[in-house]
Amino acid sequence: MKTILEAKHISKVYDTGGNKFEALKGINLQVKEGEFVGIMGPSGSGKTTLLNVLSTIDNISKGEILIDEKDIVKMDDDKLALFRRDHLGFIFQDYNLLDTLTVRENIALPLALSKVKASEVDFRVLEIAKKFGIDHILEQYPYQVSGGQKQRCAVARAIVTNPSIIFGDEPTGALDSKSATDLLESMKSLNEHDQVTILMVTHDAFAASYCKRVIFIKDGELYKELHRSRLTRKQFFQQVVDVMSAISGGSVNEAI
Repeated sequence: MKTILEAKHISKVYDTGGNKFEALKGINLQVKEGEFVGIMGPSGSGKTTLLNVLSTIDNISKGEILIDEKDIVKMDDDKLALFRRDHLGFIFQDYNLLDTLTVRENIALPLALSKVKASEVDFRVLEIAKKFGIDHILEQYPYQVSGGQKQRCAVARAIVTNPSIIFGDEPTGALDSKSATDLLESMKSLNEHDQVTILMVTHDAFAASYCKRVIFIKDGELYKELHRSRLTRKQFFQQVVDVMSAISGGSVNEAI
């Protein structure tokens, strides 16, 4: 199975007024093609920092990050911008949609930036919108639709370019339970049927239970890893809760 992402001995040090803080400490990990991986940990554990450096949003202090066998650490800003556009997809908690564009135009934006032919853009946008059940709201604006519909629009935008990997930063964090479940079911379907590779940071054990593998981080270091294998989602959810409870000193609510 092809390795989509590989991090080798990565560290991240923040220097604030002469006070240095090591947020990540020599982390190694791999994500294979077709995986759905969750990253969890207590507040301040480094999970968001890890997602940010892996997804090119932030820089590492030491180490190597390969995506599609290309070293993103050595890329200049221009090359990195093009690589990000062509190879990566992003889903954020606050959607990051443009209110001045319709749902159709928001989904189409990455394709327009890549100068894809208009006929191809129309076909791909409609195809992906139908997959997420939002084809009936394509002409509406983000402020006219629900939070769940906004997030499905954001996911559609993230995958319309067929990226190598999707990065999710708390994608269910702003959603009610039904909308969150609908989104997670959609992401699960994308992963299983279309082999979309997903790496998702979440504080929510319910969201993590949809993943095939969950990586736990504590104090900037990898703490433990769980594989769902043949477990039911309910069984996997309980395993995730148990690990988070152990990390947080017995009070799982503090961490999730």
